[in-house]
Amino acid sequence: MRWVDRLSRHLSRRRAPEFEVSIRRVFVLPTRHGLMVALSIFGVFAISVRIQNNMLLLMAVALFVIFTLSLLWAGQNLRGLRLSARHDGQVVAGETVMMAVRLVADRPAYDIRIDTGGGARQSASQSGDTDHLLSYSPTQRGRHPLPRVRLETHFPFGLSRAWCWISPAEVLVAPVPDYGAALALLGGATRQGAAEGRDEDGADSLQDWVPGTPESRISWKRYAATDRLLEKTGDASGGAVLTIDYDRVAHLGHERALSAMTGAVLRAARAGRPFHFRLNQLNMKHVTPQGVRGVLDALALA
Repeated sequence: MRWVDRLSRHLSRRRAPEFEVSIRRVFVLPTRHGLMVALSIFGVFAISVRIQNNMLLLMAVALFVIFTLSLLWAGQNLRGLRLSARHDGQVVAGETVMMAVRLVADRPAYDIRIDTGGGARQSASQSGDTDHLLSYSPTQRGRHPLPRVRLETHFPFGLSRAWCWISPAEVLVAPVPDYGAALALLGGATRQGAAEGRDEDGADSLQDWVPGTPESRISWKRYAATDRLLEKTGDASGGAVLTIDYDRVAHLGHERALSAMTGAVLRAARAGRPFHFRLNQLNMKHVTPQGVRGVLDALALA
């Protein structure tokens, strides 16, 4: 990274992260060819003044105006651009996640290059239908902005270079999972009475159907009666249901207790095992692997 890029990134880091390019965040400098053109314009201007040639002086002024406008147009080409970040699953502290970053523009933008930190600059199409990979390795839980990405353009004549640093989005980072401490939670299960959640379907409790869950688990009898999609969780038949409760690990300290709960949630999700979740005033029943993201978000903000 060139010294000017390191300096601009340091200046951008000292400010609060922005998620849309504003003109006051854009840096503009002439390129190598732009400096040569600027020197040529200055030479033409000096010669025209020396020989008192008005036509040559007018040409020098016109070239200077075009050169100045190219600096302004380069900055305006970046104004208003945004980046959208997409990732599958939840971001967990201590792990590296790969995200797809896509350029979003409400107006035409030309000759945009994206540098996500891998060292290679990738051209972004005007329609923004190209994904660029961004790696993120958080170390702490909470709400954090993603690493800044550099947007760059040489529009319109290649005489100037405009660039800015923008964060694609904010993400919720779940605590570092502590699988050792999670064993105390994974061993705890409660018996759910047959009456809990029991309906005319009999041995299954019901909850709202989550898209992606197999349709074979939908209670079609209840759908015919209520016109509402409900899925059978299969844990109201007196079977053991895992309960992940903050009070059981509160003696470990707040942060380690959250890490233990995160480990238990991830283990249960990977095993496809529904569970109950209790954290302070939050009480969630029959959480399925499809609903784990909401649980991890609660742990990130606890």
